[in-house]
Amino acid sequence: MKQHQDGQQESNQAELIEITETLRVAQEEAVRKDRQWRQTISEAGEPQKYNFRDYDQSQVYFVPVRLNNFLETEHPARVIDIIVEKMDLSSLYEQYSEEGNPPYHPKMMLKVLFYAYYRGVMSCRQIWDALAFRSDFIFLSAGQVPNFRTVNSFRLRHLDLLPELFTQIVFLCVELDMVDFQNLAIDGQKIQANASFRKSKNLKGLKKEYAKVQKGIRKLVEKEVSEEFPEELRLKRLKRLE
Repeated sequence: MKQHQDGQQESNQAELIEITETLRVAQEEAVRKDRQWRQTISEAGEPQKYNFRDYDQSQVYFVPVRLNNFLETEHPARVIDIIVEKMDLSSLYEQYSEEGNPPYHPKMMLKVLFYAYYRGVMSCRQIWDALAFRSDFIFLSAGQVPNFRTVNSFRLRHLDLLPELFTQIVFLCVELDMVDFQNLAIDGQKIQANASFRKSKNLKGLKKEYAKVQKGIRKLVEKEVSEEFPEELRLKRLKRLE
């Protein structure tokens, strides 16, 4: 019985050694093929069997750039550009001195700020990012990239002049037949806030609330004054409802 077990163990060990050797040979073959593949890519760029276009991110090339070709003719940035060029900016220029390091041109900064507000971009950091990467902002700034601190400083410095300049824009739009003053509207957009949505009512909700207040006033007027419900308390509630 013992001899039979010893023979079986020797057989298992021989089989294990054979399998291990087979795996070792297969592993060496896989490593050899991988090295050969990598060498082929290193020398030829891509395997020869593929017919790809040349792709090299380190290639240097030159492209003629004309800012006037960045945008289509009726792009809003072009409209802002034309409007600001027609504005009287003397009050803005008077805020600057001839001494010191030359600042960015206030006309350029004004175009960028107006266009950013038009696009709903209110963050100075987002404006800075747009000046670096968006063609419409690059068109208005002529490729100059003032950082977010410069944009914010310009806005704060001329905060008292901006309403007057916005007014000029409106009247220039009238001259360009962009606004006729026949139909005027205010922004009725609802913006989510921390307040309860139940406090925001449409016309139907307002009528319902008004009817509820009227009903409450009638009840207070008809209710008899007593020790538990003094006149002072009734007047206080009436005043709140009214």
